[in-house]
Amino acid sequence: VPKKVETLAEPTACPIAEYFCNPTANDYIGKSTASNAELCGEACKEDAGCNFFTFFRFRGMPSCYLLKSCKEKETPCNNPSNCVSGRRSCKKQAVCKKLSLKEGKLARWRCVGVNPYMTDIPAGTVCDTSCPSWTTTAGEEITVMSTCQSSGTWSNPLNYPPGDVAYPSALATPDKEDMPCRPVTACQPLNITYNPNDEEGAEFYCSPKFSWSGKPTKIEPTTRCHLLCNRMLVATAQCKEGCGQASQNWDSGVIRRRVLCSSGKSNQHV
Repeated sequence: VPKKVETLAEPTACPIAEYFCNPTANDYIGKSTASNAELCGEACKEDAGCNFFTFFRFRGMPSCYLLKSCKEKETPCNNPSNCVSGRRSCKKQAVCKKLSLKEGKLARWRCVGVNPYMTDIPAGTVCDTSCPSWTTTAGEEITVMSTCQSSGTWSNPLNYPPGDVAYPSALATPDKEDMPCRPVTACQPLNITYNPNDEEGAEFYCSPKFSWSGKPTKIEPTTRCHLLCNRMLVATAQCKEGCGQASQNWDSGVIRRRVLCSSGKSNQHV
């Protein structure tokens, strides 16, 4: 006598027709012993942390996964009785409006499981942003975080690690103006104690030109220099503006090391 195939009822939770949720490690809460999709949906409702569920039946063996979110979406199965996902509730999920992408050297927000500049952000999603120039007064680099709330608004931005913030001057939520990444000041002038042109085979050209009289010689942040060894360009020295610490932005290994072009050796000479 052929074995009777169990017919599964539709889940009482809100089924998803457009895709099913792949139960990844980041979304996974746990498994239920539910034997069909309807009971799997009920198990999700009974778990406070469950927002989605996925039910599989593979070779007659049922599997019910309880998920906190649905970050990895797959093409729906042809037979929903063997492969179906659903939401905990059919109520419309609260979202925060997608962010507008602005031009300029600004910090960009990153959100878990979603591109916030392409789509609305589901409630409960944590977003963060950072820039190397953002530090506490103790000099620690910080990350700013904010969460989309069930009201469709953003939680107050917090910096991690905690502490008094040196820069930026104020923290903003993702829906406000993007915070500047570039520091207020550029590089500080760089002082070197010798003239590279005095070395055999070396030619050191800077624009704009400056006087080598007096030591140390001050190189201003707007200056760009090129070092040639035996008429071959080997390095460039310039102020690296952007998301970096203002006083430590010189790409200056070339002029902080005394290069002996003729022998290929170099000696520290600051």
